[in-house]
Amino acid sequence: MSTESKRSSRPWWDRWYLLGIVGGTSLGLAWQDPISYSAAIFGWTAACLLILCVRSSRPHLSCYLYGLVFHPFGFYWLTHTISHFGHFPAGPTALLFSLFVFLSSLQFIIFSIIFHSLPKWCTSLALSGAIAWSTAEFISIRIFPWEMGHTQLILRPLIQIADLAGSIAISFLLFWVAQGVLSRSLKRFALPTIALGCSLLYGIVQIPLFSPESASHTLGKPVQVSLVQGNISLDQKHSRAAFRKNVQSYYELSKPLAEKSDLIIWPETAMMEWVRADLKDAKLDPRIPYFSEQSSLLFGALTFEDETKMYNSIMAVLPDGSMLAPYHKRILMPFGEFTPLGDTFPWLREMNQGAQDFSQGLGPSVYPIPLLDGGSVNVSPLICYEDIVPSLARAATSAGAEILINNTNDAWFGESAAPYQHHALAVLRAVENRRYLLRATNTGLTAVVDPTGKTTSHLKPFTKDAISTTVYATSRSTMYTTLIGDIPWWILVLFSACAITYQKAIKKRHNLAFFKF
Repeated sequence: MSTESKRSSRPWWDRWYLLGIVGGTSLGLAWQDPISYSAAIFGWTAACLLILCVRSSRPHLSCYLYGLVFHPFGFYWLTHTISHFGHFPAGPTALLFSLFVFLSSLQFIIFSIIFHSLPKWCTSLALSGAIAWSTAEFISIRIFPWEMGHTQLILRPLIQIADLAGSIAISFLLFWVAQGVLSRSLKRFALPTIALGCSLLYGIVQIPLFSPESASHTLGKPVQVSLVQGNISLDQKHSRAAFRKNVQSYYELSKPLAEKSDLIIWPETAMMEWVRADLKDAKLDPRIPYFSEQSSLLFGALTFEDETKMYNSIMAVLPDGSMLAPYHKRILMPFGEFTPLGDTFPWLREMNQGAQDFSQGLGPSVYPIPLLDGGSVNVSPLICYEDIVPSLARAATSAGAEILINNTNDAWFGESAAPYQHHALAVLRAVENRRYLLRATNTGLTAVVDPTGKTTSHLKPFTKDAISTTVYATSRSTMYTTLIGDIPWWILVLFSACAITYQKAIKKRHNLAFFKF
């Protein structure tokens, strides 16, 4: 068949380069305002276009182009973060960002490889896209682990299935329906449509059980909390002369709230002076803030055990001044809190002299916080990036947390879409575990998320303010937290690996037969 004949036999939509460009742009647009109806529409569009990419005449190349277009569009702010957080000059910043784009986009090639390795029955059930994308999403190593399902956060009934199998379940459903629609076959469209209908029905039933606005909710005891946003600039935050002034600013914002709050929450590293990790009483160190016989306080600080063990930590001060063991951050940010391969290649540390050399924490902390009207509530902190990692919130919940707390400093991102994206990625921790998620940040987005994934209140970024509100503790467990976890996705990884291995074996056998002939 001639080249011209091959071209004429292609479907009208098969322009692999245009599909990649338009698809990547659609997904990038979804991430500009991630919790919105426009994000939901662009998300569905992006999923459909990715299915078309993987079915095009150049599937691997089309999918990779999709990723190459999407990542700079969606995460353009990383250049600012790399240069300011890591103190890199313009050249290395551009190199690192380009490396991020090229490596992160490999997820789309992984998707394409898996898609074309799956057995035919997966295609007949319109499942090949859902299996391939969910597997690629689960196994891909990403600095900022977004998921396609995050584009659907505005559709609350749809996202409630996250308490069954986690956030990836939403991505799975999205691609299943998208492939069913594009199949133009009633047989292939029926099953994903039924799954979508069941998911929506499940969500409609679950929302009243976990929404504080519903008279029939099953939430537990009320807790009065205050989240304080100090809006301290990076220059002021890292100025030694301003360290105590910054803490005093937070204290003055919090003092009027202390009498009516069970718990006051400050952001990550609200206190930049080094504190001993084994300090048991706030009265022994005049720098430590606390509200005598009133609220408990959770705040971010830098702690140390000795000159080799330093941590980014959360400290808990109870109303009597006693202090609980600090929680140490477990996932450290590369080039800011440590230098990857710094021990192997010392020159990397020379280039990245602004980075700290923190040690990692070992596990979750659950703090019993006394309530003003008696009793107590168990809360568990997650620092910065940790609220977008499902396993950490799940571990904290399994350890007894009744409320999840995120202490963050997102000032590094500047005035960009990043604080909104960070918040969007964190929202599903509330749904997965059916816990309130309280996000106290330095510059935004400070917010309260209820167990249905609704952001009930938030502060405008780059303002100095506080939220005081009532949230509810709950000890009720979910299928995802206690039983299912990531089991479905590990099964898909194994299934995909077997499919790829089988396809390679078939190809090898075919090649051997050809040479024998």
